[in-house]
Amino acid sequence: MKTGLLGKIEETLSGKNCYQIALLRRDPDLGEIPDHDKTAILYTTKTTFSSEGKISMTVRKGKPVEVQLDEESGGFKQMWDVYEEAEDIVK
Repeated sequence: MKTGLLGKIEETLSGKNCYQIALLRRDPDLGEIPDHDKTAILYTTKTTFSSEGKISMTVRKGKPVEVQLDEESGGFKQMWDVYEEAEDIVK
């Protein structure tokens, strides 16, 4: 089970919905806050989201992928973790 802040929908690929997420970390003073060093990609097949916000879902971790950040974010490349919706795993 992963909990994170859902970002914008990037695109739909091969029947999969693609989202950018920031995983959350626990801060002793602030509680759960986004860990901006832990940005990841989330692919879903059954679940869709129409707005940004906090989510929690059962996922499988896939292979990390290299992403090219836009100029506003520095324009460099980073490796991001990939998660896929795992609706067949019992919660």
